[in-house]
Amino acid sequence: MQLDFLTLLATTAISLFMISASLPLIMGRNISASARYVQASLLLQALAWAAIIASTYVPATLADRILSTVSIGCGSAAQWMNYRALAGWLGPRPWPRLLLVLVVATPLGYFLSFGSYAIRVGWANTLLAAVTLLVARATLQPQRPAETGWRRLIFVSMLTMAGLTLARGIVGAFTDQYPSFRTPHPVNLAFALGACVTVVLNTIAMLVAWRDEAEIKLRELAVTDALTSLPNRRGFEKRAQAMLAHARRHDLPLTALMLDLDHFKQVNDTHGHMRWATALCNCSAACSRKRAATATWPRAWAARSSAYCCTATHRPARRSTSGCASACGRRPLPNWAWRSISALAWPCCGLMTPAFSHCWHGPTGHSTRPRPTGAAACTVRPKML
Repeated sequence: MQLDFLTLLATTAISLFMISASLPLIMGRNISASARYVQASLLLQALAWAAIIASTYVPATLADRILSTVSIGCGSAAQWMNYRALAGWLGPRPWPRLLLVLVVATPLGYFLSFGSYAIRVGWANTLLAAVTLLVARATLQPQRPAETGWRRLIFVSMLTMAGLTLARGIVGAFTDQYPSFRTPHPVNLAFALGACVTVVLNTIAMLVAWRDEAEIKLRELAVTDALTSLPNRRGFEKRAQAMLAHARRHDLPLTALMLDLDHFKQVNDTHGHMRWATALCNCSAACSRKRAATATWPRAWAARSSAYCCTATHRPARRSTSGCASACGRRPLPNWAWRSISALAWPCCGLMTPAFSHCWHGPTGHSTRPRPTGAAACTVRPKML
């Protein structure tokens, strides 16, 4: 079976244009930045293939130079869009500046060296292979929860295309077997066929990544309070159970704190509901800033505007008043909590008085009750965890 190079490229370009037109209809308008980067990447790839096909009909002209450079620029920019999408899904990715330099240098060097076929082919394909390798590397070691399947598919596809692109550059730069873009050389045909296949595979992988992103957001919404962005009751119970099990399993101390903002209704009656909500968000933000890495502050349930905290540490437990504070790795809890709230510089905070109570679970299962300090207006009897 004879494979025509231009036919393969035309098929790839048509597929990309169709996918680019279909994705907005499938995904809708309210999508993340990563999903929009994927849409932009597919459109840029389609423009790249369309421009390079058009350049073959005006060889050795200024239009050929412009169209070929546009094709190389769109191809490298498409990989930058893929990189940005992966950064949004997986967290910060390595070497973004290096990738950006390569993305800019690839079409620039191609345009300047257009007079020499060997130099421009070697330059563009080598740098495009490096760009593709960096995008493949970006799928590894995610900093956010992500499925392995779609990342592995993108990695294999990008790695394959990087190898074919580099081989194409070597053949064009150092041999006379690839004198023109349309030459039916086996490496050139393999490149065109690989591009046609990897377009489909990468599109499937990106759609799976977008679905996983939507599922993660739904799970977060189920355990997060919409106003304060703190865990709601379901999220707190899930996190607290895990922390308590961890403390028991590793024989570690565990501290629970209840913070109750008194006179909170007075803020609502005096300044209105909007400022009440703002004050609550400010207090929640202060608690979130002050918490340790092993702590959780949930939004209160019911109308008490309270918060609860569980912290697990690796410090030995003590049965004393200072032991509870040292188990949290901080000064006594009421003091630092009051400082975090009073430091908000919110005009309504003077109306609110935080009241605290906390209990402590040590490796032996005992609970201690520290002496109230600072702004602790009232303290209830601590309960066993």
